[in-house]
Amino acid sequence: FRSTPRFSEKMLVALLLSSRGALPADDTKGGFVGCKTSIAYFPEHKVALCTVPKGSSSSWREFARRVYAVDQGKPSPANWCGRNRPDFNGCLLDQPGAPPGVKSFDQLKNLVEKEHYMPAVFLRDPIERTLSAYTGTGHAHGPDPTKTTFAQFVDQLEQGVYNGNQHMAPQMKLCDYGRWRNESGIPWKFASSTPRHHQNSEETTRRAQDFVSNIFGSEMMASIKKNWTQCTGFTEDEFYSYTSEAKAEGDLVTPELRKRIEALYSEDVEAYAESERQYSSAEKIGRASCRERV
Repeated sequence: FRSTPRFSEKMLVALLLSSRGALPADDTKGGFVGCKTSIAYFPEHKVALCTVPKGSSSSWREFARRVYAVDQGKPSPANWCGRNRPDFNGCLLDQPGAPPGVKSFDQLKNLVEKEHYMPAVFLRDPIERTLSAYTGTGHAHGPDPTKTTFAQFVDQLEQGVYNGNQHMAPQMKLCDYGRWRNESGIPWKFASSTPRHHQNSEETTRRAQDFVSNIFGSEMMASIKKNWTQCTGFTEDEFYSYTSEAKAEGDLVTPELRKRIEALYSEDVEAYAESERQYSSAEKIGRASCRERV
């Protein structure tokens, strides 16, 4: 998630509106209003990938379209660039050319338990995601930061003002169709962005690439790595290339507000911490392996 110098809220909203459509009036995913499809599945790889609003979902959904196009032997951008379609409405997995989507919890459970699909999700730091929801959801019935303070936004979250809006919904509940994680029983494979207190877009991109290699294989990673964000309108060869003010707004998170946000998104905090532990463990194993080879 790239950090850039601050710019006006009008410019921010204009950028978001240029890349995403208005929030659809659908109520189809665990009671959350938004795109009909957030989870795509890939028969060639036996993977079910959950894409989370305010977690670079547009990048992940464009990526999902590209993987599916490659699987179908149609790697040309003309086949998978959802943003270039005249019918683009902000929901990339609901458009023609998208991979098959998971439409219900029962379908997800069947894919995982009976067809042995790997359920995978790339999580965003819950505190940073909350800041991003505050500064970047004006296009989707979110707050206007010029009229609402961050503390007031947290008050509204606690009061349920945005209940049902996918952009503010807990990441794990979105993936589990509104269910608690222990209730769903879905054994998600996690990966995550770098923590808010030391955001690093290059490191987050590397984590995303490792995640892709682990779940889709190194050959797929190699086939899509170069210019894999070419449909976003950015020139950098990075997965996370959207402008974000979340880091610049980090001083808004007081210790008290942090505790309240963590309480609101307790399952996300737990899942994110689990992902961080797994990542740190894998890094240690990797370094030890390198030392042994040397």
